[in-house]
Amino acid sequence: MSATTTPRLIRVTVAGGLLLLGGLLGGCNAPDMSPQLHKALTSKDTAGVRAVVTADPKQANSRRPDGMPAIYYATVKRHKAGVKALLAAGANVNAPFDATESDSADGWTALHRAAHDGQLAIVRVLLTAGGDPSIKGKDGMSATDVGQRACRQAAADDPEAEPIQLSACILAKILK
Repeated sequence: MSATTTPRLIRVTVAGGLLLLGGLLGGCNAPDMSPQLHKALTSKDTAGVRAVVTADPKQANSRRPDGMPAIYYATVKRHKAGVKALLAAGANVNAPFDATESDSADGWTALHRAAHDGQLAIVRVLLTAGGDPSIKGKDGMSATDVGQRACRQAAADDPEAEPIQLSACILAKILK
């Protein structure tokens, strides 16, 4: 193995009777996301998120078995307060989603996801925390590119959807 090759650590997790194959890719040493943190993020339970990361600060940088960082998952769930709680506990704002299976978001950060979804409030939180809009995912797109694409798609898909267009286009300008 060359010095530039990163080994892949594959793990097997049994959860609720299901066998899940997952991995920590890119040499990441993040812990597995606890079921408690997953539940708190899924249900948008900010107090629960805080309780988990207070009891175990490493959970702020944990990942689901599919390689998705906690901060990315909070963004997917549109849980702004959860994003803030994870950042306050030391989450890496630029942690990439190292997908264990083929995924178009592979290498994206939470900022990419927020830009893709038009989540202006979370974009601002992530940028304020040091989110880097120039990081490129494995698809070669930066969060700025994703925001600009969202603006173009919103305009092309539904000219009647002014609030969506406005959000996407404001987002594209914020990320520039």
